Amino acid sequence: MSDHDLLPVAPHRALPDDVRERMRDRIAFERRKPPARRGPLAVAAAVVLLAAGGVVVAQSARNDAVPAAGWSTVPADHVSTEPTTAEDLRRCGVDWEPDYTIVMRGRRVVVGQVDDFCELTYASVRTSRKRDIVVIGEGVVLWQTPDGLTVGKAPKGTTSMEFVESGQTTMRDALSGSPAFTALLPDRRFVVRSTRTVDEVLFDFDGWQPKVMRLVKADLPADEWSTTRWAFPSGTADPEAPENRMAACLDYWLTGGMGFGLPEPSDPTGWRPVVRAGDPSGVQVIRDDERTAYCEFRDGRLADVRVGRDSKLGRSAGPLDVQYRSGVPADGRLLLAGSVRNGVGKLVFTAPGGAPTEVALADGWFAVSLATGRVDDVLALEDVAVRAETVDGKLLYTGRLVG
Repeated sequence: MSDHDLLPVAPHRALPDDVRERMRDRIAFERRKPPARRGPLAVAAAVVLLAAGGVVVAQSARNDAVPAAGWSTVPADHVSTEPTTAEDLRRCGVDWEPDYTIVMRGRRVVVGQVDDFCELTYASVRTSRKRDIVVIGEGVVLWQTPDGLTVGKAPKGTTSMEFVESGQTTMRDALSGSPAFTALLPDRRFVVRSTRTVDEVLFDFDGWQPKVMRLVKADLPADEWSTTRWAFPSGTADPEAPENRMAACLDYWLTGGMGFGLPEPSDPTGWRPVVRAGDPSGVQVIRDDERTAYCEFRDGRLADVRVGRDSKLGRSAGPLDVQYRSGVPADGRLLLAGSVRNGVGKLVFTAPGGAPTEVALADGWFAVSLATGRVDDVLALEDVAVRAETVDGKLLYTGRLVG
């Protein structure tokens, strides 16, 4: 018998399953922390990104190759997994080992073996930062994006999950109209997608009492959990370039990131920018062979997307048709866009009490940022004066925008 056999060691007791799982997630987090030998340039870059918060920033330090189209015809609530491709890893630019890739409408999420994440969309790349996991009740939140995608770990023994209030895995957000859904993956990781501020999900167990996880978005460090950069299909980094504004617009449409209640998207490679007005706040008109979309930007950030003619607008007078108008002009400027008939070479709009404003024209479409002289007030289109001329200056129409 050795001296060690005489030590008063307490009897061994196995750890409960839930405690063991939490310890495993904590150890995985510690394993994936970066080494301490980060140089000053890396630290400075991290500070810049942290200052930017959750805002997507353009990255021009390296020349990213043209990304994959990111287009698929899967339903808006589709979730599946597949092996990670070499193209996934190339676009992500990471050096960690992947487990698999989660496939959803408009996005691919590469999942690392120790819970690193990389989200690929049509025009952006979002990678996870090294942050503490968040334990909520019996579940664990591993990562959350600023636009409402949550990846977590379900309690051991979970057989299915659903939203508490609906009893379904898929539903519609009450405010945005975009699909909200949950999905339990084979390795007990799970996905929750919604634009709501609070989600309650129910973990079901065969023959056991279900457990509820309450996700309060404001309590989670979503903006601090990710670094996001544009990776525009154009291969250029300027977010103000027309083709890149169009790409940002299509990106949000494909992912449903803003919850605009838009119709089904189409292949983004068939779209082209047509005309724009206003910078950094303005409207970009884009078209494919069949449809027209209007992308509104406020202070350089996407604020609204609409497809097709706004049915609430009255029929325009003269050789033009107003198909889009922005909401209440908090900055005193109203954004208008639409089509013009053949032969129109110049348009001038004048709001009551304002100076004449020449309208941008291209390929039979127009866009204008019109100074209204009003703040938080609605300008009637009937009050806007219009003058239309041919290319050589011949008068075609003078009168009101809406007759």
